[in-house]
Amino acid sequence: MKKVLVYVMGLAALLAVSCNNKDNSATPEAPATQELAQVIKFSEPVQIGTYAFQSVELTESSRYIAEYVNIAEYVTSKASAGANILYGKYTYANGTFTLDGLGSLKIDGNQVTINPSSAGGSPIQVPATINRPSAKDQTAVNACRNWGISKIIIGISGKTKDGNTVEGDKMFNKLDLKEFADFAKRIGLEISDEDLEKISKYNVKEICMTSAGSFVVEFASVDPFYGSFSLNGSNFTFILSEGDFPVLSGGKISGTLSFSGNTCIIDAAASLVYNEVPYSATLNISLTEVK
Repeated sequence: MKKVLVYVMGLAALLAVSCNNKDNSATPEAPATQELAQVIKFSEPVQIGTYAFQSVELTESSRYIAEYVNIAEYVTSKASAGANILYGKYTYANGTFTLDGLGSLKIDGNQVTINPSSAGGSPIQVPATINRPSAKDQTAVNACRNWGISKIIIGISGKTKDGNTVEGDKMFNKLDLKEFADFAKRIGLEISDEDLEKISKYNVKEICMTSAGSFVVEFASVDPFYGSFSLNGSNFTFILSEGDFPVLSGGKISGTLSFSGNTCIIDAAASLVYNEVPYSATLNISLTEVK
């Protein structure tokens, strides 16, 4: 199943899916590959190297999301593809989609031919179900693209297990979870060394959202997070589950967003559970489109 990104800083990625179009004259141009967006679900796993691919999503913004499981896992459990993905850019020319790092594919009706990029790879033809989702309104069109974090202000409040007050806010110019964790510790949040080591690996590179309801948060040095979202006008709510992120055991996020040119402004509130203790957070985030 798709995972939902769950950490105060990472929540910025989730929140960007519900952009509120307050200024129709200042909304972004249509995403670059809007007319090419589609989800390809293979009728049987496609083996490429040690991976068994079950689907490929081609996004509105020149990115692909390929879900897979390891061959050994699939053979032993027949498990369906989950949060494991390959994520990257694609280009389109003369009926062929070229996926960086994976290969190329052509679609002919419900047949898909894949040419792996690995040396010695032979073309693979497999039946597939193809869904071409489309954004339902201008808000969704605006949201379905790639985003980078240009500014984020986070406020945290609550009490630790020992009753100590945790309260403060800080502005960051990027989404680096190590910087946020250091700030949280300074204002009283009790973060274990083990959790701090886990958190320090996450530095957001870009965020991608699609009309199929997918989102990907790409990090600079670790595997991306893959999740899902839904829109309800300009309002959004996310329920966070245990196991979605190594250090949190649940929470909820809600808020609104607005557009100004190629920037999406987020205002949101969150309730999060860390180490069995609830905390509240406020988020003000500026996202800028990434091509």
